[in-house]
Amino acid sequence: MSEEKIGELLGDKAKVIQYLKGAEITEEEINKEEHALALLTPFDHEIVFEKASKRYEKWEKKTPHRSLSAKISASKKFLQQVYIERLVRNILSEMGVSGAEQIKYFGLSKKVSKKYDKYSAKALMNVIHGSLHGYVLVNGLDPEIAKIVVLATLKLCKWFQREYGSKIFILKPKCPEEEELEEKEQGES
Repeated sequence: MSEEKIGELLGDKAKVIQYLKGAEITEEEINKEEHALALLTPFDHEIVFEKASKRYEKWEKKTPHRSLSAKISASKKFLQQVYIERLVRNILSEMGVSGAEQIKYFGLSKKVSKKYDKYSAKALMNVIHGSLHGYVLVNGLDPEIAKIVVLATLKLCKWFQREYGSKIFILKPKCPEEEELEEKEQGES
């Protein structure tokens, strides 16, 4: 995936969503991650890291004596969850879905992201199509919007796995000195 391709799409969410409307949920399509990334602005990435760090910090306070592997796993889980939430929020706001209705779509994206890690690529397609159909019927969702949310979520999961899957990291909130330094830099510009 080229930065140039993302740059072309970035800022034109309507164009990306229009593309996703016409796309089918296939292995080949999921590999085209640039569409999910184009729906996230650089500002979104900053927000994601801040929110994921705060969630990690709360988790760590509740369960302070965890192993290093548990901390790494929790960091990745929180970061992926917040990325997906931000992506879905951007899609739904672009499509005019109200706050109360958004909750059902967030549930769908969470369900899909959990399935992404559990199944092989071929099995995933069958499971996703069945889950999508059932979730739409049970929750009364717009099938077109639900499909867009599912496809974008799968693309983001693919990107996240490639980008962060092999990395070892632990989320940490900014220390007060870092926040003060950022405030000074913003005040000078």
